[in-house]
Amino acid sequence: MKKIIYILAAIAVLSCKESENKALEKEVVQVIAKDATIEITPVLTDSISVRALDYGNGNYWYAGSKGSYGNIDVTTGSPTRGLIKLNEDEDVEFRSIATTSNYTYILTAGNPALIYKIAHKMVL
Repeated sequence: MKKIIYILAAIAVLSCKESENKALEKEVVQVIAKDATIEITPVLTDSISVRALDYGNGNYWYAGSKGSYGNIDVTTGSPTRGLIKLNEDEDVEFRSIATTSNYTYILTAGNPALIYKIAHKMVL
């Protein structure tokens, strides 16, 4: 008899949690659907997997798989690409990026983690 009571109590508790979560999900979806409009425009098509994004000095900077990094100029939409390799046989995988006024720093995944400092081109 005690087992049946415990089972019924567990079912009651678990079913209450699900209904609260479902109500919350419906509310969030409705708010997003009413207030958000998203337009997607392809800017760069490549075979890399972008893992890090940052914005600085009028450029969107990205870093990703196979040692690929670069930026996309906001005004012109033109991309600049770069590639970093540890050696001929080993690709670098990036996971984080930070941009300052003069440099972009990208961090690799793995052991040891490496930080690369990339100077922005100065236009005189």
